[in-house]
Amino acid sequence: MSHYGKFRICTSIYASNYKKLQNRISEAFSSKTDIIEIRTDYLTRFNSKLLEKAIGPYMNRCIITCRPIYEGGHFRGEESIRLKWLSEVAEMNPAFIDLELKSAKTISENIHELFPGDISLIISSHNYQNTPTITELKRMAEDSISIGSYVKIITKANSIEDNTTILSLYNHIKRGNLISFCMGNNGLISRILCPIVGSPFTYASLG
Repeated sequence: MSHYGKFRICTSIYASNYKKLQNRISEAFSSKTDIIEIRTDYLTRFNSKLLEKAIGPYMNRCIITCRPIYEGGHFRGEESIRLKWLSEVAEMNPAFIDLELKSAKTISENIHELFPGDISLIISSHNYQNTPTITELKRMAEDSISIGSYVKIITKANSIEDNTTILSLYNHIKRGNLISFCMGNNGLISRILCPIVGSPFTYASLG
């Protein structure tokens, strides 16, 4: 696997079919992104062979996720189908699999059977309404790091002060293992600063 410390920009990519996905992956790396997040929940059908072909030589620079509706994603099917798909994807040996904390908790006892080997699990949480207190954020981070290798906590900034709250979380989690910033216009500063205070990378959108 690649040395994750060099990653600074992660571009999130989605498409409804594999041809469009392949084109967007090429576009992202042509734009000098360091790593990509592939949102497979936007695909109209799951096909591991087509996904592997679309990713091509960039497998060790990919985060692959399938975001469910409850976490702001587009996957509307059964949870068992989603987990089976992610388990199949893990066999391709991408750099990371992103799995939501809510889901990870329900399968924590056999999570390493679904995702064996040297796959790095990012245990993620997304709050689209607000930024919780630092006490709540710490609890979420501790729950996440007990399951996976990396913690991702993204919240909505309703004020500039929310950036201070989210960035203070880096004082409590080992440097390089936490990805945390605020969404929204008020959260832009935390998205920019998070790699400086310890995040292995920050996120951007294609285009």
